[in-house]
Amino acid sequence: APDSCGGGSPAAAASTPTAAWAPQPTEASAQAHLHALALQVQQLAWVHDMSFIDTASVPVIKFTADASALGLAHLHPVAAAFGFDLSRVPVDVSVEAGLHSGVATCELMTAMMRAAPPELPSLVSVIKELLSQYGLNTPYSGGLSSYSVFLMCKALVDMCCRRDPFRSLGV
Repeated sequence: APDSCGGGSPAAAASTPTAAWAPQPTEASAQAHLHALALQVQQLAWVHDMSFIDTASVPVIKFTADASALGLAHLHPVAAAFGFDLSRVPVDVSVEAGLHSGVATCELMTAMMRAAPPELPSLVSVIKELLSQYGLNTPYSGGLSSYSVFLMCKALVDMCCRRDPFRSLGV
């Protein structure tokens, strides 16, 4: 089942809370391990459009995967009804080391989203789609990260709710 931190599988994040992935790798060794993993992942039949971005502050492997290989094929008809194509699912893989704070950030965003007004998820989705249409959704190439978009939208919603807590944002 997808988790709340981007739809990954529970197995992908399971080593973090249990500390089974030890010792903590250095940034250099994390990049070397990630590069070796990228070479292996690239050979899998269900992986498409793979790239290894080692120039980002946190090196990442990006690819799309066949939904059926991830056990998500049953969601395709539902997603298609809303205009989304889930036949290929975007996947990002990174190694927790040095500047990596993805797990902690995900937990923080999840907690803030639960406490936020109901308009926030819709606003974030619309802004992310708009950025995606103009190719501005990848921070390593000059775009905005999901975290940045979330924080900007949260600040806007908080500011509007402070001025008039009964005013709707149009949702």
